[in-house]
Parts: sequence; C-alpha cells; structure tokens
Amino acid sequence: MAATEQMCLIGQGVASFNKWREENPEIVIDLRDEDMHGMDLKNINLSHAILDGVDLSYALPGNANLSFVKLGKANLSHAETDNVDLSHGDLRRGRFALAHFRNGILFYTRLRGADLRHASL
Repeated sequence: MAATEQMCLIGQGVASFNKWREENPEIVIDLRDEDMHGMDLKNINLSHAILDGVDLSYALPGNANLSFVKLGKANLSHAETDNVDLSHGDLRRGRFALAHFRNGILFYTRLRGADLRHASL
C-alpha cells in the first residue's frame, strides 16, 4: 500500500485509521519522509510503523501508540507527545527539541544522536 493511500486513511480521522489498522494488521505502515506537520494524531496506533524522516513538528500525537516505531531522522520539534508509548522505538538522530514527552513510555528506546534540547521528559 502506497504512503499516499495511508496518509489519506489518516486524513479520514484517527478513529477510522485505527479501525482500519485492526482490520489489516498485516499491512506495514510506511510513511517515510511524509509531511505530518501540525497534524492532530491523538490516540493513533502507529505501532511498528516506519516513520523515518517524517515531519511531525508541531503535531499532536498525545496518547498515541508508537511502540516499535522507526523514527530515525524524524522531526518532532515542538510536538505534544504526552502519554505516548515509544517503547522499543528507534529514534536515532531524530529532532525532538522543545517536544513534550510527559508521562511517555520510553523503555528500550534507541535515542543515540537524537536532539532532545529543551524537551520536556
């Protein structure tokens, strides 16, 4: 499934996307280098997704399931990521300056080279 189709599904709303995910667990979510700047992604299930290089700056992925996600070189600057599950994620070389990670789950998350300047952890 192409990234544009997956972005269209997300554009239909988080509840619709999450339902589609439940019905299609075998499909890999691959949104590499997509522009998701400022999107409201509260409660979205993007576990196991490939989000390398994605722009999530100023996005609102609060309460999202991002476990096992690949966010290498992604931009989450100024993102509101409260209560996000990033366990087992790969966030290497990502930009998280001024992001909010309050009450987030970061167990076994790879952060080598990540920019966490002024992030709220």
